[in-house]
Amino acid sequence: MITLQDVEVLFGLRVDGEPLYTRYEPPPGQTWVTELTRLTHFVPNAAAQISGQSWVQLSALCIYLEGLDPIVDGTQQDDVDRHDRLYLLIIFGGILFLNSSGAFVSLRYLVFLEHLDCLGDYSWGGAVLVYLYRCLCRASIGAVRDVCGFFALLQPVPRHHLEIDMPYARRCTTGFDGDVDTHHSILPFRHHLDHMTDDALFIWTPYAVILDSLSDFCRAGQGVWRSWCPLIHLDIVEDYMPERVL
Repeated sequence: MITLQDVEVLFGLRVDGEPLYTRYEPPPGQTWVTELTRLTHFVPNAAAQISGQSWVQLSALCIYLEGLDPIVDGTQQDDVDRHDRLYLLIIFGGILFLNSSGAFVSLRYLVFLEHLDCLGDYSWGGAVLVYLYRCLCRASIGAVRDVCGFFALLQPVPRHHLEIDMPYARRCTTGFDGDVDTHHSILPFRHHLDHMTDDALFIWTPYAVILDSLSDFCRAGQGVWRSWCPLIHLDIVEDYMPERVL
C-alpha cells in the first residue's frame, strides 16, 4: 500500500493541509473556460481544445505558454501569476492527476489557483494519493485496459542493478516496454505482481534511517502519516487505513 509517508518523503507534497474540495461553480453567465481566460488570458478554441464543460487540452496550454514573453526581472507580478497558473495546470494534468487519455486537465483546479499565495495551504499529497487509489481501483475492473495517476509512487523492489543516482521513484519504470508503458497500460504492473515469489521482500519502514536528514517539508506531516481518515480530491473520497498493512 502506498501511504501518505511515501508521498511526503519522496516528493515533499504536503499531506496535513486543507482538503482539496470545493463547491464552487462559475458565476451565472460564466463558464470554466471564461474563468481560464480571466486567470491566464488564454482563449482556447472551444471546438478543438475543450472537452465537455471543464477540460482543456494540455498541448494547447503548452503551445500558448511557449509563445509568451519569458519572465525577466522587470516582468509585472500579474504576468508572472498568469505564467504560474499555466505551468501548474500542466503539472496537474500531465503529472500529478494524469487521466487515462493523458491529453486533458480539469479546469476545476482553477479554484485553487485564484490566490496563489494560498496554494501551499492544501493537502496536495493527500489529493494525489486518493486520486491514485481511485485510478487503481478503476483499473482493477476486468474490462479496463489502461491505468492513470501519479505512477512515480508505484515502486516495487527491483531485482536488477540500478545506477546509484537513479531517483528511487523511477525504479518502477526500469525494464518496462516503452511502447506499453507510455500508453499507461496496467499490464506490466499486473505482470510484476503475478510473478512475485515467496521471497519477495516488502519493507514497511524504508525511510527510518534517513528521516532525520530530510528537509523539513518532507517530514512536516508526520502527525497524520498513520491517521485513519478520508482522503479527498474534488469529488473523490476514499478511506485511508494504513493500519491494515503497517
